[in-house]
Amino acid sequence: MISANRVREIFMDSLLPTDHTDDTKCISVYAVTSIFGLDPEKIENHRDEIRALMEELPNEFWDEPIGQNGYSFLKLPFTKDGEQWGEQQNAQELMILGLASGYMQYLFSMDFWKALPGSVPYVTIHKEPISIPSITVKDVKENRAYSISPLIM
Repeated sequence: MISANRVREIFMDSLLPTDHTDDTKCISVYAVTSIFGLDPEKIENHRDEIRALMEELPNEFWDEPIGQNGYSFLKLPFTKDGEQWGEQQNAQELMILGLASGYMQYLFSMDFWKALPGSVPYVTIHKEPISIPSITVKDVKENRAYSISPLIM
């Protein structure tokens, strides 16, 4: 069952450790409030549970078999049964985990978010994860690269 506490535990465990070096591999995800660096190995270790948590989200998010190919971030704190499982902060943590694991993608670029309701992203969830590259912390620091889950459009 999805819970704000469990999402927070997985999110905190998956963040890059504070003792990382410039050569540390990471997955960098631009989210609603900031850019977050995640440990690729930790994401892999939690992959099945991340998927299980997302299975409790509304069908509108799913690209197959029955979804509408994506929905607003504003609906993420609710289950497919309409129950609220968390707040926007918890939803952002789950979204970051979904993006980092390759199960979730943005539907529109960040430049377009301001035109969307609430100025927040729309996302879709895939049955099978897409490949998400890891990069080095140095690349992120030097602004040479950061991985945003590839866009659908």
